[in-house]
Amino acid sequence: MKVPVRQETVLVVEDEPTLRMGLRATLRSEGFKVLVASTGPEGLEMALDQSPDLLLLDVMLPGMNGFEILRALRERRPDLPIILLTAKGEEQDKVQGLRLGADATGFVRWRAGGSWGVLRKLPDGR
Repeated sequence: MKVPVRQETVLVVEDEPTLRMGLRATLRSEGFKVLVASTGPEGLEMALDQSPDLLLLDVMLPGMNGFEILRALRERRPDLPIILLTAKGEEQDKVQGLRLGADATGFVRWRAGGSWGVLRKLPDGR
C-alpha cells in the first residue's frame, strides 16, 4: 500500500491581487498547497492558525507591515521559514528583515516562470 506524501503548504501574504494570484498559480503548479492573505492582520492570523511550512511575506501590507508580522512570528513560530518579498529591493529592507529573523536566503523578487525548487529545501534544513 502506498503511503500518501504530505503536501507542503505555503502561505502567501501579498496585498497586490495580480501578484498574489500569480504566486498562488505558480506554486500550485509546482505541487504546493497554497494559502493566501491580502492584509497583515489576516496573514499573521493564518500563519498562527494554519501552520504553513513556509511563509512568503510582502514587506508593504495594509493593517500591519511585513516587519511587524516577522517580529510577531519569530516569538511564536521561530521554526517557520520566512521569505520576504519586496518589490523595492532596498538594502535597508533586507538588513532589517535579517535582523528580525528572516531566512538569509529569502530575499526574492517574484517573476513568472521562476524556479521554486529552493522552497522545498527550506522547511527541512534551510
